[in-house]
Amino acid sequence: MDLDHVALGLHDANAVAARLVGDLGADLLHGGLNLGFRVVQLRVGRRPHGEDPGDGMTIELIEPWVADRFDFLARFLARHGDGPHHMTFKVDDIQAQLARMADAGLQPTSTNLSNPWWREAFFHPAQTHGTVVQIAQTDMDPDEAFAEHEHDPDAEFGPRRWWDEPPPRAERWAVLRRVVMGVTDVAAAAAFYEGLLDGNRTDEGDGWIETRWKGGGQVRFEPCRAGARPGVDRLECEWDGAEEERVIGGTRFRLLSR
Repeated sequence: MDLDHVALGLHDANAVAARLVGDLGADLLHGGLNLGFRVVQLRVGRRPHGEDPGDGMTIELIEPWVADRFDFLARFLARHGDGPHHMTFKVDDIQAQLARMADAGLQPTSTNLSNPWWREAFFHPAQTHGTVVQIAQTDMDPDEAFAEHEHDPDAEFGPRRWWDEPPPRAERWAVLRRVVMGVTDVAAAAAFYEGLLDGNRTDEGDGWIETRWKGGGQVRFEPCRAGARPGVDRLECEWDGAEEERVIGGTRFRLLSR
């Protein structure tokens, strides 16, 4: 199992992609069109190559698309506005993982196992300590699929280039090191992500625990800030600049000096 990406729900993914590329030096990877949303993924750091996991983490930007046919994302944005939407964990055997979750008393809110290229299930934030968790299985190489279909005019959905050309990449680029989740019970949250989602504890301190996955994805669990809901609190990046905090796409980015 691997933490593949963190997804942000947005009204305007193009605007956020432009900031991630132009301000933080992110590398735009690929994207496409889906029922209810369209997506583009960016690597905040160095992208993987072959067996090399790269450096940093991937952010997925999703915005409503044909929402009249499936409005889950439009409803999310109406309730919460722009901001973190879910984290996606890829597995080798989704049926086995769903059985494992069921044995722990967890049932997905939605499941689609009919697409041989992308089988998925979603778990409600109340079950996963504040953030929607997507479990997915795929044998598709997204880079190869995108390269083959990005200009296909006949397919309604699938890998497709739909976004505006981003600005030049910033010379001073950031590396996304961790997702920070604010939770009501740090020990219980870490136990869930390590026990059921195969994370490995790498560090802990006064009131916080950090967990990592093989591809470099990392989550830190800490107590919720006063007045904040449980869930993704911020994304922490290293970069060659003074420490600061920015809000991009309704999401707090804490930039830490290398």
